[in-house]
Amino acid sequence: MPIDIPNITNRAINENIDDIKNVSSYQDFIEACLISLNKEFEKNIYSTDLYPELSFCTKINDNEITNGSIDLLSVSNNEIVIYDYKSDVAEYITDDNIFEQTLVEKYKNQLDDYEKVVKGLYSDLPIIKRIIYFRRYNEDTKTVEAKICNI
Repeated sequence: MPIDIPNITNRAINENIDDIKNVSSYQDFIEACLISLNKEFEKNIYSTDLYPELSFCTKINDNEITNGSIDLLSVSNNEIVIYDYKSDVAEYITDDNIFEQTLVEKYKNQLDDYEKVVKGLYSDLPIIKRIIYFRRYNEDTKTVEAKICNI
């Protein structure tokens, strides 16, 4: 059964909107959204193992060591999905027509590194890379646009 990520994302934010609106800063707002999103994933994806905030330190090339934290790793029987949350993208990309293309260009290398790490653990499953991004924060209504971009 395919996972309806946009629906899960919207439901996570809308069902917890009262908690999310009671924050004092943009950073607190984004953190509240991400907490709600992780809870929603945990509730709704039963056939998938979820690993939020998966930290790693590994050798990715012969002489290169990298470390980082994958925001959410979803492992099912037939695929692995790497989710990376981005909240810093709203200000410098103003043209909606190139927004996702710009995201891909900026974060592709980071997600490629994550893929190398995950391939070392799950070499026989296809890996999908996605960014869940937040933009157009409205200070008055404490609302934000959340979308998904495939890398």
